[in-house]
Amino acid sequence: SRRAVLGYLGVSAAHDSARVIGLEQQLASERKRCVEQAVSIQRLEHQLSQQKFYTDQAEVLQEKYKRQARRSESLQEMVSEDLRKSRTRCSMMELHAREVQEMACMTLEELMTSKYEAKFEVVRLHAALDELRTMLQKE
Repeated sequence: SRRAVLGYLGVSAAHDSARVIGLEQQLASERKRCVEQAVSIQRLEHQLSQQKFYTDQAEVLQEKYKRQARRSESLQEMVSEDLRKSRTRCSMMELHAREVQEMACMTLEELMTSKYEAKFEVVRLHAALDELRTMLQKE
């Protein structure tokens, strides 16, 4: 192959032999550099594919967490609404309890008044009975 190169170039063999050796060394150096670049490219492609994989995984997780956040917000709104309704019911029940207590107090007062009036009525009736008995005994 050297002779073919030398014959192709058409230069003297001695002078060109040194030049061919230099070119072969340069070619070997370039081949080595190309192999190193190919290995470097493969490494970078591998790193890039790993980065893409991790980026995709991060996006999937981000979507998952966004869905969870939306569900949590929805649940929080439901719980807040339930709490509001419960507080409203509690207020209504407290109001009703106060009304019932007031009614009970009024009923107790009425019973006490009726009892007091009934005692006077009993005393009046006893007096009337005694008066009637005395009238009947006089006759």
